[in-house]
Amino acid sequence: MIMLKNLLVVSMLLLVLTSCDSNEIYVSPQGNQTSPGTKSDPLSFAAGINHISKLLKEKGLPEDGIKINVLGGVYQFDRPIVLSEEFKGTREAPIIIQAVVGENVLFDGSMLIAPEKFNTIKNKKKAPLTKLAIDKIMVADGFLTLEGTSYVKVIGLSVKNVGSGSVYKITGDHNLIASAKISNSTAIGVDVSGNSNRVKGCDLIDLDTHVKLDGGVRSPNEIIPGYNVVENCHIYQKNFKHKKVNIILKGVGNTFRNNLIHNSLGQSMVVKGNDHIIEYNELFNIDLDEGDGGAIYSGADLGGFGNIYRYNFFHHLIPISDKVECAGLHLDDGQSGATCVGNVFYKSASKGISMHGGAGHTLKENVFLEGDRGAYFATSLGNKIFQIQKEIKADLNHPRRGTKEDYIGRVEAYTGEKGWTKSPWKEKYPLMNTVLSDTLEFGRFWPIHYTIENNFYYNNQKSFDEIIDYRVDSIVVTKSSIKNNECVSINDFVDYENMGFKFKNEVKYPNIPFDDIGLYIDEYRSQMPKKEHYRKAIKRFYKGISNRDSETKERFNSAKIVEE
Repeated sequence: MIMLKNLLVVSMLLLVLTSCDSNEIYVSPQGNQTSPGTKSDPLSFAAGINHISKLLKEKGLPEDGIKINVLGGVYQFDRPIVLSEEFKGTREAPIIIQAVVGENVLFDGSMLIAPEKFNTIKNKKKAPLTKLAIDKIMVADGFLTLEGTSYVKVIGLSVKNVGSGSVYKITGDHNLIASAKISNSTAIGVDVSGNSNRVKGCDLIDLDTHVKLDGGVRSPNEIIPGYNVVENCHIYQKNFKHKKVNIILKGVGNTFRNNLIHNSLGQSMVVKGNDHIIEYNELFNIDLDEGDGGAIYSGADLGGFGNIYRYNFFHHLIPISDKVECAGLHLDDGQSGATCVGNVFYKSASKGISMHGGAGHTLKENVFLEGDRGAYFATSLGNKIFQIQKEIKADLNHPRRGTKEDYIGRVEAYTGEKGWTKSPWKEKYPLMNTVLSDTLEFGRFWPIHYTIENNFYYNNQKSFDEIIDYRVDSIVVTKSSIKNNECVSINDFVDYENMGFKFKNEVKYPNIPFDDIGLYIDEYRSQMPKKEHYRKAIKRFYKGISNRDSETKERFNSAKIVEE
């Protein structure tokens, strides 16, 4: 009898050890640390990660990779789980952490504190704290950190109630976060850096910061792209609980593509750095309460060349306040070197594309519909900064050295002294070299070397003959090319009434891939809002209302419409 018991114990131990060596395991909210990791007897999530970590450290990556199957249910957690550098898969043998097909997986970073743990509050102006008033408290400081990992795919793991840090923090290279709903958190939704990482098919709702997309290097000797991508994500707020959508794109050479962004009280996206691609995104119902901004904002970098904005759809950006005018795309305070091609602006704030100072912008084949004005540029820096820069150059201890007003000094901080005249900068951005080498009075601090050609207008308050602010000096204007901008009619579009803003005649007009803008169905996104439904709804709400001097003080809650 004793021998039989010993054999059973040995057999169970061998089963656990064998399962732990397996390259495929199962985890569950009901799993524990000593289970074999099978579907019928799964591990806990943390134990599953620990087992795989140990396997990778001791035996290396299996030939066909690793898979952690995450069974459905609600997983409670109060601290982040870190995947360290041993989690290095390959293209042929990735490390996959994936929700089991057909099952809903949710990680909840909150804690419910029992009512009896609180003392009753007595206040003449407030009712006593009751059981109904108790809510969950966010305690988790982040959820999952991929720290120097490679080819790790995390698919279908939704997360809510994270109190701080980053829900998903990704470094390393070639990692993927996909098909996750990240919501109701006072944290960063996805924080991406490293190289060639992707966030795809996710929903990011009610967060303090939805996306932080970074990566790449700019220095005196190197301009290296990060190649990180956020794609096909639905990004918005519900009931304006967190006030505004917050997306930060920085670094060098990253991509923000095919995303749907809406329902924000302020500007939704800030772009910093070089060589980013912002394309095929739909942005609407943004900047309702905030002045002097844009649905997308970029500002104060004379060396910010190489950023491309193409085939984005900005619509119904209608403020309800009397603050400083806004734009769909606002290139502000000397921001320079943007290329804007094939974007469509419909009722887009007071301006479609606003360029406040800066130089070297290219605008071609953009469509401006029913706005106050389409493209617009004005002098922002001009003589004031021209004089300040002379003072800074003459005085090493000048109080403005290193501040925002030290525009040249801030560029030289990453290019080196006159770095735009040297390799690799002069080859990468020849127009930047031309602009910043122009040190004459009407040179680099004025809006020079603009190319604004072949853009299209319909029913704007101000036509293309008012692109230039009247205060821009005529000498400055001669350094730009502004031509072949024209008015079109509603009959030139496939279905203007239903916001089908593709041109009928693709020989006469550019072939803007309007139908490809916004979300799409793929392996990581099985459903999406109906474009025709929410577009018709917001058009109906704002019918007859000017997008500059709004005649309504009501907010349109697009979250409700897209969730129907």
